[in-house]
Amino acid sequence: MRNLYLDFFLISRLGILLVLFSGISQLMFQPVFGKSGQYLVATQATRNNDFEIASDNYLSILKRGTSETIIYQEALLFSVLSDDLEVAQKIAKSSDQQGLKLPAAGLISLVTSFKDEEFNRAFNLLVQYDNVLPEYLSILVAGWKEIENGSLTAGIDLFASLSGESRYLGLYNCAIAYAMAGDFQKSLPFLEELEGQKLKFDELQLKAMVEIYSNSNLNYKAIKLIETHDYKQNSYLFKKLLADLKNGNQLKFSAFMTSADALANVFYLMGNTSGDEQNNQIVSNFYIQLAEFLSDQKDYYNLRLAESLLNMRAFSYAIEKFKRVQRESEFYLRAQLGVANSLVRSKEDKLAQKILEKLIEDGFTEFVIFDSLADIFRANEDYQKAIKYYDTALDSIAEEALQTKWSTFFVRGISYDQSGDWEKAKIDLENALEFYPNHPEVLNYFGYSLIERKESLEEALEMIESAVAQKPQSGYIVDSLAWGLFRLGYYEEAIVPMERAIELEPHDPIVNDHLGDVLWMIGRKREAKFQWKRALLFGPTVENEKKIKKKLRYGITDLE
Repeated sequence: MRNLYLDFFLISRLGILLVLFSGISQLMFQPVFGKSGQYLVATQATRNNDFEIASDNYLSILKRGTSETIIYQEALLFSVLSDDLEVAQKIAKSSDQQGLKLPAAGLISLVTSFKDEEFNRAFNLLVQYDNVLPEYLSILVAGWKEIENGSLTAGIDLFASLSGESRYLGLYNCAIAYAMAGDFQKSLPFLEELEGQKLKFDELQLKAMVEIYSNSNLNYKAIKLIETHDYKQNSYLFKKLLADLKNGNQLKFSAFMTSADALANVFYLMGNTSGDEQNNQIVSNFYIQLAEFLSDQKDYYNLRLAESLLNMRAFSYAIEKFKRVQRESEFYLRAQLGVANSLVRSKEDKLAQKILEKLIEDGFTEFVIFDSLADIFRANEDYQKAIKYYDTALDSIAEEALQTKWSTFFVRGISYDQSGDWEKAKIDLENALEFYPNHPEVLNYFGYSLIERKESLEEALEMIESAVAQKPQSGYIVDSLAWGLFRLGYYEEAIVPMERAIELEPHDPIVNDHLGDVLWMIGRKREAKFQWKRALLFGPTVENEKKIKKKLRYGITDLE
């Protein structure tokens, strides 16, 4: 099944995405400035996700005088990523004066014209950049220019002329144009065709469709639309919309207020690539930043840009963008959770904890807040506080929703186990398996824990064998299988999976220690001591370090 992103976005990739900034992919050639200090600094800054340093150095190269396309493209890209539209505009103007006719320059100039409501100038840019910008974008810009100049019908005709893979984009813009004009009934046929394709929509698109149905006295269709789409990532927004709809309220149409908002969403779709490579993400962020420049929906695009930056591990940039989302925004909770996530991934757990505690203080009661806070305490081995917040998280949701929270039962079970309450841990681990049968990580943890306690060894081994069958490349799970065989006294049978585990996790102290134990028990004592010494190199816990040193001195004297 294709989703809306693919249908809307595919031709933009074929049209300009892959050629627009070909320079950022470990350049196919070195420009004249390729060996200059500033160029090297800029390329290294790119690898480090330091967009401002990259922008400053490319700009300095331009000021020294060059007409090289690659330098102009990189300077345009990183000035936009550095959130400096004014500098980007100057570079675009300079590239035009050089006669370079760069797609990035055309896009920046186009955004500037629409932002300044110079719609005829925007149309003239389409002529200037003919055969450079993709045809569907030119048609959409021309359509919104007609609407802004007072000809709704001409704009609709242009949108409706889109065909092939851009057809759905045309249909959607037709629906939005009629809705912005207040004629919701005329929007309906376009929405119905879109819905018939079972497409996936982003939050703004889904919100717009819901609002159109509500203003057409079709609240029941709006409710169905929300309930048939996965809105968990922004549940705060859609829960509120659902409550209003179920109370019979008519929603205000606010998803898109201007033609600039509608066009910004097109740029967002152009940037919503499926690739995870750094270069694809950088180019994607360029388009999302253009959307943010253009639209009045700053909160939404700052949020999406921040989430993309977080995926790139550009944590400081991500946090800055998350923090731009206003307190009164429907995206505020998601943004604050993004800040907390960024801080956790930056090893700033205490700051993340403060963000989450402030949300609770401000009256937010969503499951994810308590669950995330519990995860922080668990990661820092404060298991009692972790259990407290996992309890609160599970208490915050309806009983029928508990079966979807298998992972919370799993990690609460781990917390109970680590805090010494094995009986409660077993109950949670059993619940996790009930709600997600045969999950390999749960099976592995549960099975390994039983083996360590010498409980239900045959059953525990079956659990781990099932986990290995599902994840044969997991060194930790393969280690659990070998250790289970060891605990059952099957030393010869344990050696093959144990050696496989060490291949998969050669630097893990526990796996090295376990291999040493297996080798000792089959009489390969010199090799066993070698593995124990290796285990000491990889940072075992203080308790395990003492045990390993004892084995190095005396060998295995008991199997407790």
